[in-house]
Amino acid sequence: MTTVKGPRRSPRGALSGTSVYVGLTPLERAELEQIAAARHRSISSMARELICIGKRHVQDDPGSSVPNTGP
Repeated sequence: MTTVKGPRRSPRGALSGTSVYVGLTPLERAELEQIAAARHRSISSMARELICIGKRHVQDDPGSSVPNTGP
């Protein structure tokens, strides 16, 4: 008997041992849950996407000292 593989939970190249833990207030957590549910995504997947969006926003800021290292 073989087990059918489900969908990948992380994008290719993302290592499962490189987790980042973020403390959220109950209100922030509730907002994240609502956003994730509206987009049919897991909370973790939505948090990762929001971090990536924020990173691009900071890198695009001309006054930012954060280097633009690509996507």
